[in-house]
Amino acid sequence: MRNITLLMLFLHLLFFPLSSLLYASDYYEDPMVGLSSRLTGMGGIHAAYADGFTTLYTNPAGFFESGEEFSWGEITLGLKGPIFSIADAIVDGDTDLTSIGDLLTGIYAGLGLSGPLSFGYVGNGLGLGIIGTSDVLLSSYTPLAATARVRQDLLLVGGYSFLINIMPEGHRLDGGVLLKGGFRGELEAEVTAVDIQDFDASQFTDDEPFAFINLIGMDLGLLYSWQERLFVGLTGKDVYTPTSKKNYESFQAFLDGDAELSQEYGVVPFTLNIGTRYLLDLSEKNLFISTVNFYLDYADILDFWLYPTLAVNPVLHVSLGAELTMLRILAIRLGFSEGLPAAGIGVNLKWFTLNASMFGTERSTEPGMSPVYNLQLGFEFRY
Repeated sequence: MRNITLLMLFLHLLFFPLSSLLYASDYYEDPMVGLSSRLTGMGGIHAAYADGFTTLYTNPAGFFESGEEFSWGEITLGLKGPIFSIADAIVDGDTDLTSIGDLLTGIYAGLGLSGPLSFGYVGNGLGLGIIGTSDVLLSSYTPLAATARVRQDLLLVGGYSFLINIMPEGHRLDGGVLLKGGFRGELEAEVTAVDIQDFDASQFTDDEPFAFINLIGMDLGLLYSWQERLFVGLTGKDVYTPTSKKNYESFQAFLDGDAELSQEYGVVPFTLNIGTRYLLDLSEKNLFISTVNFYLDYADILDFWLYPTLAVNPVLHVSLGAELTMLRILAIRLGFSEGLPAAGIGVNLKWFTLNASMFGTERSTEPGMSPVYNLQLGFEFRY
C-alpha cells in the first residue's frame, strides 16, 4: 500500500507541477545543464537513458540501473554556427567593416564548454555532482549589429533512486529524486562591426549590465524495466525550480559589492518527458558487437498547456537515437532530434573517453525554418 501511495504522489507531482500552480514568475530562466557529446550524438537527452555519470542529466530514477561511475573531470567543447569566422575577425583586427557587417547580419554562433570542473559519483542508487559550464552566444536579427551573451554556470546536484515494489517478477519500477542548486553569471551586450574590429574585453566588464542568478530546484523520475531489455522512463525536469535574478550596472560593480539596480523572480519551465529504450546484448553471441541501444522519446509533453508562449511544433519534441558498441571500446551513434539528424562516435581509451558529435538544433518554433548545426568534442575522465 505504501508503494502504491508513493507512486500516486509521484504521478501527481509530474502531471500537476508545483511550478505552474504555486509560483508566479517575472520571467523564464533557461535550465542549467552540462554538455554531453555522447547524448547529442544520439538525439539528445533520453528519459530512459541510464548509464554512468551522465544519468544526472537524464533520469534520477536510473541511479541503480546506471552502474557505478566516478567523474574526476572533463573538457567538452561545443561549437555552433560560424564561430571561427568571428574569432578570425577578432584576432586579425584588420578585416574591413563591410565584411564584418555582412557576417553579423542574421548570425547565430556560439561556443560552449563543460568542465574542467565535473566531479561526482553515480551508482548504487545515489547521484552526486558539481558541474561548471561556460557559454558564449552571438545572435542577430538586424543588419550590422548583434547581441553577445556570456554565461558562466555552477550546478550542484544530489539525488537518489529507490525501488517501488509493486511489480511482478521480471519487472522493475524505480523512482528517483534529484535536488539541485545553481549559480549563473550573465553578461549581455549589443555589439557592432566596429566593436569586433576594435575588440576590447574591458568594455564588457566595465560598461555592460551584469546579472547574477541563483536557483534551487527538483527533478523527479520513474524508470520501468522488463527483463533488462525494455525500459520506459518518465521524467519531470524542474518540477519546482524558482530563480532569483539580481541586475547590476556592470560586472565590475558586482565585484565591488555595489547594490543591485533591481531584482526579479523567475522560474525554470517545467518539462514532462517520456521515452523508451530497447537493449540488445550481443556480448555472448558476437565477438565484434557488444550491445545495441535504441531510443524513442517525446519531450516537453505539456508545453502547450503550461507555457503556451514557449510551445513549439510537436515534431520538434520527437527524438530518436541508436548506439552500437563494438568490442566494448568503440561506440557508433546516430540520432534525430528537433527535425534534424545527429551522429557521433565514442572511444574508450582507458584513461579517458573521447566523444565527438555533430547534430542540428532548431531556433524557430517550426521544423526546418531556422536550423543550426553544432559540433561537440569531449574528453571525459570517468572510471
